[in-house]
Amino acid sequence: QRIPEHVCRRLMLTGEQIGSLEAVNLGLVDFTVRGTDDLEGDFVASLSKHRDVSTHTKRLTKSSCWSEGLYHCLAFADDKVTEPSAAKVDCLDCTVEVKDGVCTLVIKDKTHLCGALEIGQSIEKVMLALAGAGIGERDATGVRVLLIELTAGSRDASASTAEDVNLGDASAIRRAQMQMIALLEYLQSLSHFTACTCSGDLSAMGLGITSSCDWVSAYSDAALPVSQMSSINALGPITLKCLDHRMGTTALYNCLSASEPVSAAGLCDLGMVNNVITSVEDNSLRNAISRARKLPDLAASATTEMMRKPLTPSSLMEAVWDVDLSSQQSPEDFAPTFAVTESDSISASIFTVDVSCPVDAFGERISVLRNIAAVLDVATSAGEQRLLVLENSSKEGDFTSFSEPPQDTKYSFIHAQTSLIRKLMQFKGVLIVVCKGAMTSDALVALGYADVVVAQDSATFSFPEVKRGLVPGMVSLAAKQRIPEHVCRRLMLTGEQIGSLEAVNLGLVDFTVRGTDDLEGDFVASLSKHRDVSTHTKRLTKSSCWSEGLYHCLAFADDKVTEPSAAKVDCLDCTVEVKDGVCTLVIKDKTHLCGALEIGQSIEKVMLALAGAGIGERDATGVRVLLIELTAGSRDASASTAEDVNLGDASAIRRAQMQMIALLEYLQSLSHFTACTCSGDLSAMGLGITSSCDWVSAYSDAALPVSQMSSINALGPITLKCLDHRMGTTALYNCLSASEPVSAAGLCDLGMVNNVITSVEDNSLRNAISRARKLPDLAASATTEMMRKPLTPSSLMEAVWDVDLSSQQSPEDFAPTFAVTESDSISASIFTVDVSCPVDAFGERISVL
Repeated sequence: QRIPEHVCRRLMLTGEQIGSLEAVNLGLVDFTVRGTDDLEGDFVASLSKHRDVSTHTKRLTKSSCWSEGLYHCLAFADDKVTEPSAAKVDCLDCTVEVKDGVCTLVIKDKTHLCGALEIGQSIEKVMLALAGAGIGERDATGVRVLLIELTAGSRDASASTAEDVNLGDASAIRRAQMQMIALLEYLQSLSHFTACTCSGDLSAMGLGITSSCDWVSAYSDAALPVSQMSSINALGPITLKCLDHRMGTTALYNCLSASEPVSAAGLCDLGMVNNVITSVEDNSLRNAISRARKLPDLAASATTEMMRKPLTPSSLMEAVWDVDLSSQQSPEDFAPTFAVTESDSISASIFTVDVSCPVDAFGERISVLRNIAAVLDVATSAGEQRLLVLENSSKEGDFTSFSEPPQDTKYSFIHAQTSLIRKLMQFKGVLIVVCKGAMTSDALVALGYADVVVAQDSATFSFPEVKRGLVPGMVSLAAKQRIPEHVCRRLMLTGEQIGSLEAVNLGLVDFTVRGTDDLEGDFVASLSKHRDVSTHTKRLTKSSCWSEGLYHCLAFADDKVTEPSAAKVDCLDCTVEVKDGVCTLVIKDKTHLCGALEIGQSIEKVMLALAGAGIGERDATGVRVLLIELTAGSRDASASTAEDVNLGDASAIRRAQMQMIALLEYLQSLSHFTACTCSGDLSAMGLGITSSCDWVSAYSDAALPVSQMSSINALGPITLKCLDHRMGTTALYNCLSASEPVSAAGLCDLGMVNNVITSVEDNSLRNAISRARKLPDLAASATTEMMRKPLTPSSLMEAVWDVDLSSQQSPEDFAPTFAVTESDSISASIFTVDVSCPVDAFGERISVL
């Protein structure tokens, strides 16, 4: 938890004893003292001044991603979420009874058309009831099973639009959402077996509760009203995420496309509930509870933890944060303030932002955050280096007077921080941050995400929030990009101020300079020599796994993938038309038996058509929906083996695969709703495209030929991965074992397509598109991002890397060269390898490797 893996190996494999000073350098120890008399020094005493923020600060330092950090920030801003008070509310009643190891929570829910305030109070009521029964402490209560009996009142059919419901202000909506996330976290964290029975029209809150249970039985009158997943309810976005988590994206879209509430039988078919209770003799639920009660304590706990896929605060916040936070604060009427100077020696602009402001002056801090963000908004060319000088002439001030900021100001501030973090993460150039003076809070956000950090030797760094009873918010996540968790805890829980030299030792700073005259030294100028590789190098350093790193390496080797040129190819035609917010891409595909070169050119053609229509820039085009009409030509049945197709050389195959991965990445990254119609025998490329769409409708003549998943096609391995991603491994094996092409009806049964178009009156696709066009901009973006499980470069590379790379380079006829000497003193052989070779001598480097 405190020292890197390589240090662990060194100390544990050698048994070496180190002193306290080296332990400090390694991060094993934070401070050294001469004796116990120094234990109550300032650095320890500072911890006790604002104990109430310590828990939140610790949770922030442990956040695994920025959206989870956002959750903790908002939970702190809405501190009543974690301490519910007794609520008097008429739209929900609940009682609790504990008997024979089963805690029964009876909920009568009428929150369907309530405002955010009433919904929040209802959630508090449920949490208080559970807390009052001691649920969560198995040993204290002897409870083994939590049974929730949820009875929902019928919703008022006359109120069907958002205007008919008084949701409340943005603050009340945010509080209700945070309370719901807290309740879902609580239910997910229980070691008990959780079961639920439900009846009536389920509310958004009821849907969230049932989604988090291990077993759900529905009475025949239970139903899912589509309105509870919309803006009529404050919990709409969270409900969408819960349902997607419970039953999958395809099933969720089927629910959204329903004109009537989905019945209990329909919910059972979609996987939302486990069974429908049709008579008093139905024992399914009783049997499940009986089995859970018989499990030994530890086995029960381990089983429930193992089987659950928890709804994390991270995933829930990603479902809602954009919708509310972005709409709450618009940056209009804000004139950014920064200075710009030009540097001829390194051909770069130097931007200076004044970050002087007290930690509790939230209005000034919001301006600072926006000023830094404005610097990043200035047009950037690929690989451009941008010098951002953060200047603070003030010092840490008095901490005695502090007034709590208004709730709306807290949200505005958190929104400014999250917006800046997103821009920092997406910045394509090389960002060099220069620190002058005292760096606190917001300056440290930019510093954490910078590529290179330079500090004047007089600069200081601190997280002073704890001294004012605040949490370091999103700053903690930025800091964790550069310093380990244990260092974050030390600095954030003490508010300690460190100098530039210690900041270098901790990794917070890369270089120190005496003054600004040294800014253009060799270490900065060296960045400008080969700008074309900077973007690829940055992406490589951010790769989360080795196969994703391999993807970026190959993408750079095949650099034309990212810059497609107009391709003349006869095996694919495509046209684009934009009308009424819908971009229609018509593809006539005949790539079934083409070689890798032709397939690569066809993919380029599709990407150029989309780029030409401006797809991907919602604001620029007004496009809300991308509709792909894919018509596939019939494959030649006589060509059924790899020998009948000229695939091309290994380089052409690799390039085609990289182009396909780039196209799939592009489609997955779109914030638009993507729909597809398909007909004919689908090619490997067509199968990949349909797999990445949100909605797929197939004509009755559509089919999946097994040959397109084999070595006959250069994209075969990628197609296998796409199909596995879309419809699951079992369904994929059914396809592979079929002797004939899988029909449209078969593809629908397997989950590859959403419906089969059998007549011109079929409105399923039109209805889906109509709903997508009605969604507000931010809600549409958040919904598509939330419900997609993207095909990552990592997963696609894992599907293909072995196939080509292993066969491309075989080590035959290679005689390795190294010297071997024996050592009797340590009973080991010593191998010596000469690694002398220039970095661009690839032949020699291959021999060294």
